[in-house]
Amino acid sequence: MTLATVDPQVLVDNEHTRTVRWTLPPGSSIGRHVHPLPYVVVPLVAGTLTFTDAAGDREVTLTPGTATYRPAGIDHDVSNRSGATVDFIELEVRPAG
Repeated sequence: MTLATVDPQVLVDNEHTRTVRWTLPPGSSIGRHVHPLPYVVVPLVAGTLTFTDAAGDREVTLTPGTATYRPAGIDHDVSNRSGATVDFIELEVRPAG
């Protein structure tokens, strides 16, 4: 299945952080990528996304009011194969100095 890719809304991009908002309508994906920095995902709405990496596909449930830390360097894609739009913030932290 080919999914439409979406672009993030950049909220902050400076020497300290890159913070973006992702809105994934049903049938869309972020596209395969690798984060050069560790990051935190903060869901804005409840929903289910599909996380794809070298281990395969797995569904991830997002719950507002939670946060998930992810290390840098993992080649992955995130897609919305559900019937509802999913919205979350992604915060990459740049090293001090």
